[in-house]
Amino acid sequence: MTDATRPVVIIPATPTSNGDLHVGHLAGPYLSADIYARYLRATGRPVVYTTCTDDSQSYVITSANRLGLPKQVLVDKSTSEIGHTYEAMGAMLGNVNRGLPPIDDTYRETVQRFVTELRDAGKFEKRTLKMPYATKAGMYLYDGLVSGVCPACYAGSCGGVCEGCGHPNNFDELLDPRSTMDPDDPIEMREVTIYVLPLERYRERLTAYYAEHAAVWRPHPKQLIDELLSGPLPDYPVTVPGTWGVDSPFEDTPGQIVYPWIEAMPASIYSTWWSLGATGDVDTPWLAETNPELIYFHGFDNVCHWGVLDLVLLMAHDGKYVLPSANVVNEFYDLDGEKFSTSRGHLVWGADLLADVPRDLVRFYLALTGPEFQRTNFNRSTMDHITTTRLVRPWNELAEAVERAVADLPDGTVLPTTERGRGRARAVIERVKLCFRLEHLSLGRAAETVLAQVGRLRAAVSDVDSKEALGDLMLELRTLLACASPFFVDTTEGITPDLDAELPHEIAPVRFPALPTIESGTNP
Repeated sequence: MTDATRPVVIIPATPTSNGDLHVGHLAGPYLSADIYARYLRATGRPVVYTTCTDDSQSYVITSANRLGLPKQVLVDKSTSEIGHTYEAMGAMLGNVNRGLPPIDDTYRETVQRFVTELRDAGKFEKRTLKMPYATKAGMYLYDGLVSGVCPACYAGSCGGVCEGCGHPNNFDELLDPRSTMDPDDPIEMREVTIYVLPLERYRERLTAYYAEHAAVWRPHPKQLIDELLSGPLPDYPVTVPGTWGVDSPFEDTPGQIVYPWIEAMPASIYSTWWSLGATGDVDTPWLAETNPELIYFHGFDNVCHWGVLDLVLLMAHDGKYVLPSANVVNEFYDLDGEKFSTSRGHLVWGADLLADVPRDLVRFYLALTGPEFQRTNFNRSTMDHITTTRLVRPWNELAEAVERAVADLPDGTVLPTTERGRGRARAVIERVKLCFRLEHLSLGRAAETVLAQVGRLRAAVSDVDSKEALGDLMLELRTLLACASPFFVDTTEGITPDLDAELPHEIAPVRFPALPTIESGTNP
């Protein structure tokens, strides 16, 4: 049984500040995490939803190079755009919507302290190994700076991890490496001495953890975890030669930075602290003694990072921090049958869609069609058709019918409910709760449940022939609004959902708000 008073920390994967969020991002971790956070709040759980921009990623370097912008200019512009998109989609970052945490000195100190504690405790090893080196540019290549062929599935891949199969390819493992920024720049394999984190040391603890949490892993990412455990676990870089990112705090790694993927855990700890008000010790919200429930939302291509590397980073602190309860992993959301691509301009920016379509409709449609267990597809005309015919039209017909049904009731009317009506309301609540349980979390099924109830209640209005029947209808309408509230921001504004409240034997007439239409204009 889940402790209803236990605080929940929800972290969608830190967005890279090399551009705004497109619709594929929203349909993946960012909107899903917000809807789940709203659901938990509707059950009375204390929740903080937080993340921060991932400014240190190599993709900032490659994007700035492609766009002809200074890196910091791109970061500042992208951070502002991401923050505005969060606001436009109605995601509440922090308990009082504090927005995106700043990447400041406190952030960098948190990262450096996190890794220094591990280095001083002997958790890292110093290794001399080979990395690809671009001879004309005079720089070592890692992650997005290098592209080639994945050694596990032989698909095209960047360095670090393969987006397709999810397997890592650090150091000199990528086949046929070439510089992403200049494919004609000759590549050499040069020796460099860095710190690494040996994941193999944690095999026994990882195996036990995954066995305990197997029920909350979706099939595809769980398969990847099994594949990784079937062979030797990789070493992961802790520092890499470079100038863009958080400087390595180690005196014996001059000219190196903290490997960007190592930042995710201290970044999330910092973001949680900042979103809760930036008071007290930075570590407190993540300490084992504080006992928060940690839940990550991220894409399949981040399973190796967020599901393995980051887990080991917490384990390596030997009980200091709580471990995550779940990784909610999504697949890719395609656009017109092809993967979203910023470099090819094959995308729909989230901000543009939210400016054109009322956000409640965007939120509901992306939840309904999101890539939970397999790749799904976004098409604007399909979205308009499905949203109008399956959601807006029946919902608003229901709203009009309810308005007629209560039009002649005197002020102060209180209607009785029956056990049969309360039973139906309980059944719907339990059905929605099942959709939100971590072991089979599906926003799509929850959205389908809402649609089914809209259709049922629209038909039921015409059968109301007594005060008891009208009271039952009001109770079920209130239940419908509570179950729909995690998806909506504006339509259910002012309604305080409580999915665990005792169902009343008497109820006042319910205001059932209409939904906006796609043609009705922009968001407030």
